Amino acid sequence: MRDLGLGLGEVAIERVEHAAKARDMLREHVAAGDLERCGSVAHSLKSMSLNIGASEVAGIAATFEQMARNDGKVPTESELGALSQALDRALMAL
Repeated sequence: MRDLGLGLGEVAIERVEHAAKARDMLREHVAAGDLERCGSVAHSLKSMSLNIGASEVAGIAATFEQMARNDGKVPTESELGALSQALDRALMAL
């Protein structure tokens, strides 16, 4: 990572920003009712979050993945709001 000129904090911030983009994609897929893509994006978001130690975000994403893949449901607006708040807290903690 240092070969790219990025410190660990910068890499973490970059991953949180990617997670924010994934959150936005998740919202789009929820609005479209696309279970397959919801599950896929939630899985990616879970992995990104675990890589930076954002366990709260990872836990929410894991729940969303379970909902989409196993329960045939998409997250509610309230649940998406909880994800957004957790992402905001993760960014502030870096």
